[in-house]
Amino acid sequence: MYPIEQHKPYPKNQWYVAAIRNEISREMFERRILDEPIVFYRTEAGDPVALAALCPHRLYPLRFGKLLGDTVVCGYHGYKFDCSGRCTAIPAQEAVPARFATKSYPVVDRWELTWIWMGDPELADPTKIPPIERIGLGAEQWRADVGCNTPLKARYSILVDNLMDLSHISYSHEKTLGNNDFIAATPPIMSNDDQSIRVLRKFPNTKVEGPLAFFFPDIAGTTVESYLSSDYYGPCLVDAVGPAVITEEGVDRQFHFIHFITPETPTTTHYFNAISRNFRADDDEFSAMMLAQMARVIAEDVTVLEEIEPHIERYGSTKTELSCQADAGAIRVRRTLASQIAGEK
Repeated sequence: MYPIEQHKPYPKNQWYVAAIRNEISREMFERRILDEPIVFYRTEAGDPVALAALCPHRLYPLRFGKLLGDTVVCGYHGYKFDCSGRCTAIPAQEAVPARFATKSYPVVDRWELTWIWMGDPELADPTKIPPIERIGLGAEQWRADVGCNTPLKARYSILVDNLMDLSHISYSHEKTLGNNDFIAATPPIMSNDDQSIRVLRKFPNTKVEGPLAFFFPDIAGTTVESYLSSDYYGPCLVDAVGPAVITEEGVDRQFHFIHFITPETPTTTHYFNAISRNFRADDDEFSAMMLAQMARVIAEDVTVLEEIEPHIERYGSTKTELSCQADAGAIRVRRTLASQIAGEK
């Protein structure tokens, strides 16, 4: 399925962001993830629960029922389900067959997000959640703020493509980020470690003025090495680092625009975001401004990708598309993702 050369559109043995943490409460709500409808709620102790959203009796959405303690009561015929999905009571009969159950999904709270495992529950190891502390979420001496969930009427994989090639900033985001022709003109540097694939652009001998001076007013007028990078931690997370600078004293100051990507269906996506930084940690006004700016930038990307999606079914082909050196990161990620999908049974 374009642009991933696999028949299955996405990997399932993977943690994805299901919701911003405070979206899940004692009031049940439904969200479709990897084309499966799921109902979410919290136990009285505050733990998240995720169950298949349709009652297995007659497919009535469980969200229209009610909670009795931690038990879901279907609003159609009163079937009751516990947090594991096991049916515990049927009003029309005393005995409940062991096979009467609805699917449950492993869910975990991490930082301000709730993560869900959509594949084999035996493989749902929370240590496989991407290392979000590495990018400043919940890390000491960092400021981090959660954004929102933006609906995207396009497949998740072209969003990953978009985020792995920051040369598009020079054109797609000219209105919000200004004239940045130098970004597209700078060749990317590829690298990877055991946790991520990185596409890096370095800009040595950069004077801190204009937008950089807005971010780093205390070093305005000095010369630094600035850089931008896209770090792929899996189909669920791409971290866009920048503006970032290494000062004359060797201090590395970083701003992160963090993108959490969760397929809704094969052709639609839940697009969550957050920001983090290791400077100006107490500046609430700056955080509010940057969250608003990120929302504007995301809206521009959404416009572009939603214009592309309707044409993919007819014209999308990795055999005929044109690629250049700026696409090296996206193509490496495509291959990594295709291998991950192929490796699932």
